[in-house]
This record gives sequence, C-alpha cells and structure tokens, in this order.
Amino acid sequence: MPTKKSTMSNNKKTTSKTATTTPPATPALLPVPTPVITTAGTDPGSKAREAVELSYQTLVTGLLTYHQPTDLFTIDGEQETSALVAIFQKRIAAAEATKAAKDAYHEAVAAERAADQEARPLRAGLETQFQAQLGKTSPKLKIYGFVPRKVTVLTPAEKAEAAAKATATKAAGGKKAKKKAPPTEPTPAK
Repeated sequence: MPTKKSTMSNNKKTTSKTATTTPPATPALLPVPTPVITTAGTDPGSKAREAVELSYQTLVTGLLTYHQPTDLFTIDGEQETSALVAIFQKRIAAAEATKAAKDAYHEAVAAERAADQEARPLRAGLETQFQAQLGKTSPKLKIYGFVPRKVTVLTPAEKAEAAAKATATKAAGGKKAKKKAPPTEPTPAK
C-alpha cells in the first residue's frame, strides 16, 4: 500500500507521495519505444516546447523500462503505469500533431502568396481595362468586384471658395519652388 511520508525541515512540513514499484534492478519486459519527436521548429518558443516534449518522452521510456504495467503510483488516487504511459504518449502525439499542422499552415501560406503574385497583376490589368471601357466612376465596375471612384460634388459655396483661392494664387504670382543652389565642390587642401 502506498504511503505518504512527512518530513520537517526549516519549520516547514512537506508531504511527498511515493509509488509502489518493482525494484529498478529488474527491468520490465516491455519494449522501450524509440523517441517519436520530430525536428524542432524555428519560432522562438520551439526549443522550450521541444524540451517539454523530450521530458515526456524520457519519462515514458523510464516508466516502460523500469516498471511493470500493473505497478501503481499514488497520484490523485491510484494510477497504473500503463495508464500513465498512455496519457503521456497522448501528450506527445498532440505536440507532434501541432507541429505537423503548423508546417502545413506555413506551406499553405507560401502557396497562397505564390498564387497571389501570379493573379494580382492580371486583376489590376482587368481593372484598368474595365475603367477605360466603363469609366472610373461607373457603378457597373461593381459587377466585376471593382470599386468605382467617388465623384466629389462641391457645393456652390465650396466652388466659390476654390475660385477665390485660385485667383489669389494667380495674383500672387503662383506658387513657385525655390531654386536650390548647385552643390559646390570642396577646395583641395594646400
């Protein structure tokens, strides 16, 4: 029967759970699985996730090597070695499935980008052609999925204000950019 051991150290009481196991000197007759961990990813957290996955794989290997399937461990009740191994292997398989899905996602994104690079110039060419045929502001452009340009309609007050500004600019001689002086060459040192 598993027992709980209590120890006193530094005035703190700690409780540890022990397991009923066979001695480590007699290895189990179960086959030891080879690691199923694939290569690591390239994202910043992949090394940490790989280390966790490797720790689970090492735990499974140790349990299968040194314990019988019927050995009991006291963890939230009693757990047999075989049940624990199944749970840990499920965790490893889930991590591997995540890696495979992530790789597939990255491949799909790369394929989408390649297809977009091929299709984008053709779409832009058709948009230009339909704008030339129908007009840039034609509502018929929506039939092909293009957004017609908006026509800015000025009120009479806005038109009068714009005309007054144009007249003032002409009277002031127009806006002219200042000429920049040509760059001067440095004089050689004597």
